Amino acid sequence: LWVVGDGAYLTEMNLNTYEFTRHTEGIALRNLYLELGDKHQLWIGSMGKGLTEFDTEQKKVVNRWTHEDILPPDTETNLYSHNAVVDIEFDAPTQRVWYTSTALGLMCLDVKTHKTAVFTPFLPFSGKKIAYITSFLRAKNGQIWVGHSFEGIKIVDPKTRQVVGQPLTGSGIAQSKKVIHVHTFYGDTATNTLWIGTNSGLF
Repeated sequence: LWVVGDGAYLTEMNLNTYEFTRHTEGIALRNLYLELGDKHQLWIGSMGKGLTEFDTEQKKVVNRWTHEDILPPDTETNLYSHNAVVDIEFDAPTQRVWYTSTALGLMCLDVKTHKTAVFTPFLPFSGKKIAYITSFLRAKNGQIWVGHSFEGIKIVDPKTRQVVGQPLTGSGIAQSKKVIHVHTFYGDTATNTLWIGTNSGLF
């Protein structure tokens, strides 16, 4: 069992003996998300140190991609120092890692080439506004539903890079004029239903 946490590095638990081993070398202190990849890959989303690839057999960090690696060379990086990777999905057939970065937006890492695609509608290279993307879900039709801290939901077509806003409406929201913060998604494939957790309740 692998566990991460805020201030806990990466912890390995033997389910037979219930013994714990903490891995700290090359691992960020504050980690927010884990995703299992192919073979012995473990993808770790951290606070401040981007996306980390950890080999569970060799018990060591293999690669890391931070905002400094992805931003253009002349970018002022102080704005992105608190960058956090908050959601990850490994796509085995294409060998790509999709993830969301609170500072950079929606990202896609090609595991074979180590190249990262940044979806520019969420990338504030020229401004002072952090993207604050919180979560995402990849639909069967190829679209990506992206949750945002200030702008509700955006639907992204990765092929055309077209972005469409999806308004959230519900009882009491229009009257309160509350900004919708999307926290998480859950897709129920059996009923073709998307559940959305927000600061204004469950949609």
